[in-house]
Amino acid sequence: MEDTKASTSPKTSQPAPSGPVKVSGQISCSSGKAVKGVWVEAAKGRGWSPWKGVGDGSNADYWYTLPTSEHYSLHIGCGGTPSSWAVAVKTPSVGGTHNSFNCFDVPGEPGYGTCRPR
Repeated sequence: MEDTKASTSPKTSQPAPSGPVKVSGQISCSSGKAVKGVWVEAAKGRGWSPWKGVGDGSNADYWYTLPTSEHYSLHIGCGGTPSSWAVAVKTPSVGGTHNSFNCFDVPGEPGYGTCRPR
């Protein structure tokens, strides 16, 4: 007699298929300088993220589409120009689709050169 239980049970050993994933959030520069660039770094996807300044520009919304769901980090330019940032700061690697960060771009302040998740 054939065991039909095995054929009707859902398969749980295979991961769910993954396609493009949009990530987004808000970033801020502690100095009050405007965000001048956002680079997304991930194992399978990397590139320039669009961003839009909010208020005086020291806060900005970013968004980017990764090819698959994976952890990513951001490299952010605070002040300067889009091609020559005054200070480059970096976020830790994060997962999920919505992440916001406070970035420390004032020399001598604790955490200088880094960003902390909000």
